[in-house]
Amino acid sequence: MGYFEDVLNNYATFVHSLTVDEIAESKLSSLPETLQQKSFSKLASSLISYLFELRDSFHLYETSDPLAFLDMKNPNWRNNLPFLVIDEEASRLINTLLKKTSKVVRRSQNPVRLKRYLRQNADEFNLFSEVHVNHTIHPEDLNKVLGVNSLPNFFELITITGDGHRSRAASFSYKTGAAPRWIVSEIVRPIVGALAAGELKYQLYSDGELIGSNTYRHGESFDDRAPWIFDADEQKFNYLGHGSFRDRLASVLVVSNCEPAKCSPSSQVRLLGKVSFCERSVYKISGHVKIPSTFGHFHIRTDASQLNLDCVNVKGKKLVDVISDKPVYIGKPNLVIDESKPGASLNKEEYFWVSTNGTRIPYFSNTVTSGTGAVVRVLICRQN
Repeated sequence: MGYFEDVLNNYATFVHSLTVDEIAESKLSSLPETLQQKSFSKLASSLISYLFELRDSFHLYETSDPLAFLDMKNPNWRNNLPFLVIDEEASRLINTLLKKTSKVVRRSQNPVRLKRYLRQNADEFNLFSEVHVNHTIHPEDLNKVLGVNSLPNFFELITITGDGHRSRAASFSYKTGAAPRWIVSEIVRPIVGALAAGELKYQLYSDGELIGSNTYRHGESFDDRAPWIFDADEQKFNYLGHGSFRDRLASVLVVSNCEPAKCSPSSQVRLLGKVSFCERSVYKISGHVKIPSTFGHFHIRTDASQLNLDCVNVKGKKLVDVISDKPVYIGKPNLVIDESKPGASLNKEEYFWVSTNGTRIPYFSNTVTSGTGAVVRVLICRQN
């Protein structure tokens, strides 16, 4: 029980940069050696995350007995726990953590934030913007993000789009006590299309009086002169930025009014579709590309060491009776080309088995390999 409580207590502290997954993994050293595995930390983080979801969904921070309240409102909540509760000790653990979770006020740098993303429907993409607000907020964090030093005990957050339309995004109510906090009732209303690309502002009202206003963080209007960059690895393609861009991501989506030009032989550019509300297309790019503009070129770079890895699949017999966060194979697995991917190829000279001590062995050699390691591709660039 001490491990779970330690993870929860650390999650409640002022550590903006760590997720519950990272905290759970960092605390594994306090466990017996047999439990010091990432699969166990994943179990712990899944449990704590689920308890926080229950807290926010059923407003458990407002009741003195969260367990009894939850049993009344949702008697089947235990069915969705990440493991079966089959003894009294496990039941006591869940009950203790649930009570502690209901009292946690998680510190956050961005308790009020704007999320912008693309959504795909066949070969057409549309842009969405949503205002998200944490369900509980530490008073200092809310004052900082809104830029207001003194807030009334109740107020509303109003979103204003470029056409002047106003909509309520959230209501805030201040609660005193041992852990002072703001309790938030959030209303997520997606803003779609051209309005989602425009400037998004907010106003704060209390009893009909304006007490503050500003532009949302990252709520500036998209630049029509620059390409827009989105994450390529999620179902919702999250907005990353605009203009020139460099990241260690394997690939990104580029929304542009002209096709990106490859800057190296290993770069990839693939047209995915059109944007529904403007004359732009969506391209998936890997490597280094450039896009012309009236004042030069925008350069977009992704991690070249990851190029084309999605064209190669690892196939082999897995050992399933083992607890590990990585796949375990019986014998050396095969690397197989995915011929459905355009430009798929496999140069055997570029692939190596790299063990945890740094030893590098050509993957397709006859040398026997075993232990923990990774299959690594090292690009070979040849000049004519």
